[in-house]
Amino acid sequence: MCRSKAVYFTEEDDNMIIKLMKTYGKFTNRFVIINGLMNEKFTNSQISERWRNYLNPELCKEDLGYYEKVIIDDKVQKILVTSVKIRWREVIRELLRLFGKLYSENKIKNYWNLKYRNKMKKDLKNDAKKETKPKSCSSKYSKGKEGKERRKERTVRVLIMMGVPKYTNIISIRNKKPETYMSDERSK
Repeated sequence: MCRSKAVYFTEEDDNMIIKLMKTYGKFTNRFVIINGLMNEKFTNSQISERWRNYLNPELCKEDLGYYEKVIIDDKVQKILVTSVKIRWREVIRELLRLFGKLYSENKIKNYWNLKYRNKMKKDLKNDAKKETKPKSCSSKYSKGKEGKERRKERTVRVLIMMGVPKYTNIISIRNKKPETYMSDERSK
């Protein structure tokens, strides 16, 4: 299948679309009419997309705020529970209803796809780390019982080296018995 040539809108084309949308914007088949008036230079969907993502004067040109991003994340997660396809129109309507700002579909998609791609990269890195890590970790800083015992033993040694005069009920890791360490016993 051959890929079609890229379509470039000139400033003149953009101005023509804006002017014609003021006149025919209320019609349901407005993009068909505009396409005919522009001598079919572009397809209906190209004109529609250009209007929705760039030319509509009601579009908010600001970056997405924190709360907008939270709403996008929440809404997309809710949509993905019931459907495989994300319905971006619903997300746009929700943002318009809550914040009174009309964001372009491209801006919302770009935010979501970038976040999703970064999350996938992070997950892949974490999976790779888990696969390379041996099952039985022999590191002295491991998180299992052995590591816990080593940390306790190290704490006892540090307290002895610091010369803490008296402390009781410290479990000796090697003997697994409670012992009392006294400062005079250390001097022996």
